[in-house]
Amino acid sequence: HWLAGLHFWHVINHAKWNTDNMLHHVHCSITKMVPPSSKRAKCPPVTLEALIILSKGLDNSSPFDSATWAAACIAFWSCCWLTHPNSPLPIVSANFFSPQKHVSHSVLPLSNRFLTNEDLTRFCSFHIPWTKTTKELGADISITSRSHTTCPFIAIHAHLTVNSDLPSSAALLTYKL
Repeated sequence: HWLAGLHFWHVINHAKWNTDNMLHHVHCSITKMVPPSSKRAKCPPVTLEALIILSKGLDNSSPFDSATWAAACIAFWSCCWLTHPNSPLPIVSANFFSPQKHVSHSVLPLSNRFLTNEDLTRFCSFHIPWTKTTKELGADISITSRSHTTCPFIAIHAHLTVNSDLPSSAALLTYKL
């Protein structure tokens, strides 16, 4: 819900949120206009515990498993949405890959940098060419290291090591067969 996101922005920025009857009625009216075919049951959230369980079932030397693990860790820690068919970070087959919508190996090498905090936290970032909200403007994804077994920084670099020598036109999270 974009309205919930807008409200959240007001809350975290201590901005006044004017909730009047008109806004409430507009929201209710728009909600009623959504066809039943557009509604889906909500999925339960992914938890850190679920991510840890996933890691125990994967082989980090497997090209497919390392791509899966990198996608899961990046999605979890970088708050990326992977369920949409046009998600910029999916593990897609060559038939569905679109350089206009999906991030490719052309963003490599990733530039590893350090935050100027006490721990000198490592991070890297890359640009995705398309999002549902910004369309062709895309967005930047930041991957920050974590002192945890689910560290997305380690996961993406492990994936790139296991799946090296792929063409720059290949999807970033593609894997060797």
